[in-house]
Amino acid sequence: MGTVGNGRPSRPGSGAGRRAGAVVLRRPDELRVLNAVAEALNSSPDVRQALERTLTLVASLLGLRTGWVWLLDPETQQFYSAAVQNLPPYLHEPVRMTGHSCWCIEEFNAGELTPKNIDVIECSRLRPAVKKKAVHLTHGLRYHASIPLYFQKKPLGIMNLTGPSWRRMSAGELRLLSTIAYQVGIAIERARLAEESARLARTEERARIAREIHDTLAQGLTAIALHLEGALAQLERSPRRARERLERALEVSRESLEEARQSVLDLRAVPLAGKPLAEALTALGRRFTSETGVRVHVRAEAGPRRPAPSGGSKPEGGQRQAEVAGAFDALPERVEA
Repeated sequence: MGTVGNGRPSRPGSGAGRRAGAVVLRRPDELRVLNAVAEALNSSPDVRQALERTLTLVASLLGLRTGWVWLLDPETQQFYSAAVQNLPPYLHEPVRMTGHSCWCIEEFNAGELTPKNIDVIECSRLRPAVKKKAVHLTHGLRYHASIPLYFQKKPLGIMNLTGPSWRRMSAGELRLLSTIAYQVGIAIERARLAEESARLARTEERARIAREIHDTLAQGLTAIALHLEGALAQLERSPRRARERLERALEVSRESLEEARQSVLDLRAVPLAGKPLAEALTALGRRFTSETGVRVHVRAEAGPRRPAPSGGSKPEGGQRQAEVAGAFDALPERVEA
């Protein structure tokens, strides 16, 4: 099967009934799967691992073996590969998994792929290898089920699932996939809201530190000015007292400079348009994945605390630094920074 007359992707045959080997889901089985998916989504430390575990569970349940998830970058509105499961060799090439448009993405963007309309279409990314009958590259894959991911009416991405011997999906399977997509959408949005909450907290902390710097400098400069005025007034009558005032002014200036320097250090982990390093690298990684197909995962770990300077300066508050452990994965389709 190729594309239909208007150039849209073809669908597998839609004969009545399920083919032999179709999975028959009972209510207890559905609940068990939904509980397992919920546990995977809630226990994973980040969205990528949650999606990969969900792909594994769903593919295993439906007798499929391959899947991948496209997510929509909220900043660039470009799709990027967020998670994969057992891709065939043909899709291991990063250039074939970039966020450029394909048939499932086109249907998603056109509003034809909705939570109530899970579709099964031919994979346009695999089609060149399918036409050449390169089974060693496709592993017999041709069609996939495309499950749209939404949070309420907000589009988030697409989950694709496939196997070498495609079959019709039962109404129970489609209903289950729709429910799983709903769970995944909630998890993705919850993670993004958590990131936004953390970003707002950092913004508030930066504003507090900025006020602290302002107050430190204002108080220090006021004290220095008073000492200088006193020194000038006593310069002729009492040089010794004038010298003491000048020495005090110098001491205050040094203390104020140290406090201001310490406060500025607290702001140094906010590069790239007001984002901390780990968050900025994550955003750049999503864009890089969308453009090249090379998946990037950023792992941030809390850095060591700076020792408190002598002189009674205030101790550091909170986790204001993140140290990014960078390591490039040997596999060409994924980079870990």
